[in-house]
Amino acid sequence: MGDVVIEQVGGFVGGGTPMGHLRMEGRVPWSALSAADQAQVDALFRARRPVNANMRYRLRREGPNGTETVEAPIEAVPQVLIESVRTTLE
Repeated sequence: MGDVVIEQVGGFVGGGTPMGHLRMEGRVPWSALSAADQAQVDALFRARRPVNANMRYRLRREGPNGTETVEAPIEAVPQVLIESVRTTLE
């Protein structure tokens, strides 16, 4: 498996909005995640629960059927992914 891409959506500055110029995104190779973090990410993609929070994370990865995307609350995302997020202005 390739990279897990994480994007912060919402929050005070409204990152990740379609018309916004602020990007808060990170990328971590699957192989760099611990077994526990991999299991936590797999569980998020299996559950696909709706997230009702102003700030959340959108995760993307390549799965067997193409690109998979899921949103997750902050507390459900492994810390290593959160720490990879960098803010850029487009």
